[in-house]
Amino acid sequence: MNQNIKENLRNHQQWQHLAWIIFFTLCYTLVKFVLFVSIIFQIIHTIAFATPQKRVRVFGLQLAQYIYQLVCFITYNSHKKPFPFDEWPEVRTEEPAHHDHNDTKKYDTLVVEIEAVDEKPQHEK
Repeated sequence: MNQNIKENLRNHQQWQHLAWIIFFTLCYTLVKFVLFVSIIFQIIHTIAFATPQKRVRVFGLQLAQYIYQLVCFITYNSHKKPFPFDEWPEVRTEEPAHHDHNDTKKYDTLVVEIEAVDEKPQHEK
């Protein structure tokens, strides 16, 4: 067997990272279910009140950012562990300058700031 492979198999950090990937993959599965429930709630709310519920919209955007962080971690694109080891994703909301209450097709604007991920694994530093 190649010496590099043997060294990698003995590398404690590799196995620890693999355990975190498994944990965050389970988190991803749970978050997808929470997202599904919030989508169903939002559909029902929109049918009943002709407009989406703003807090659920913001929460959905936070879930989307969290899913992005999870996917970056489990695909080795980031070595920064997501929530609960980091802060829950925050989003900034902006109200439109003019809101016509007669036009239900206008929605508040949600602005997302996603930080680029460009970091090396700790064992490569």
